[in-house]
Amino acid sequence: KALLKNFAYVANREEQRLEQKLEQIHQNRQLEQSLLRQEEIKRWKTKQRILQGIGIPTKKRQRQNNKNEKEEQQTASIYVSNLPNHEDCNSILRTLFESYGTIRK
Repeated sequence: KALLKNFAYVANREEQRLEQKLEQIHQNRQLEQSLLRQEEIKRWKTKQRILQGIGIPTKKRQRQNNKNEKEEQQTASIYVSNLPNHEDCNSILRTLFESYGTIRK
């Protein structure tokens, strides 16, 4: 009878120890996930700062902005000949090419 009582006590203690270990593992996983989320947020904020030009010296940022503006202002020329000088032709050409930017004759 004492042996069974002792066995029950040892089993109960072992179960408590295993539950504590399991809780510790669960806390460690939560901490790891929290750290990963913080790292991801930090990377995202750094990427946003880089895209906005924060932290880049002024001259370098100005050069970058000028480069971006030049890329946006690229022009193309198209020469169209043998069209009748009629308002319908002009309106058709205007509707076709207006979406690309300004049109000059």
